[in-house]
Order: sequence, then structure tokens, then C-alpha cells
Amino acid sequence: MYKFDGYVWNEKKRKDTFEIRRLDISIDGPAAMTDPQAVTTFSMQSNEERYKTVAMFNGNLHTIVHTPRNGKCRIITMRRAHKDEEEAYYAN
Repeated sequence: MYKFDGYVWNEKKRKDTFEIRRLDISIDGPAAMTDPQAVTTFSMQSNEERYKTVAMFNGNLHTIVHTPRNGKCRIITMRRAHKDEEEAYYAN
């Protein structure tokens, strides 16, 4: 994974994610990324360099989609992990 110094996000996306999922990517995303057992993979679903990190947060597995941007980790979204992502996390 890339090295970064801090986090950034789109404020509208942060508000939308909180409204829909009750996850605040400005607080919950960085907190989840501290999971020492987190699994990060390269995501092929975009034309930019994106990663998916599956991490434990508040007793549940979540997926954080992020990309490097100007030396920082730009969090794009956060959601509950899908079954295949959960399996990858526990296989690690």
C-alpha cells in the first residue's frame, strides 16, 4: 500500500455516507484503518489508483475505498464489508 500523511475526503460524500450508512468517513474511516489485521487490496473498478481496505470497526467489518491524493489518503467511501471481503479478512 502507499504511504500517506493524513486523510482527506469530499464533504458532500461524507454527509451522504453518514445519512445513508451512519458512518462518518472523516472519523470512522481513519479509525478503522488502524486495525492491525486490516486487508488492503488494489481495486480494479476505476480508472484511477484505488484501494479497498477491509477492517474491523466497532465490532463489524467495514470496507474503506481510498486513493492516494497529494500525499494524503483520500477516503472515497465506507460501508459494511461484503461476504467475500469478510472471507478475505478472516483468511488473512
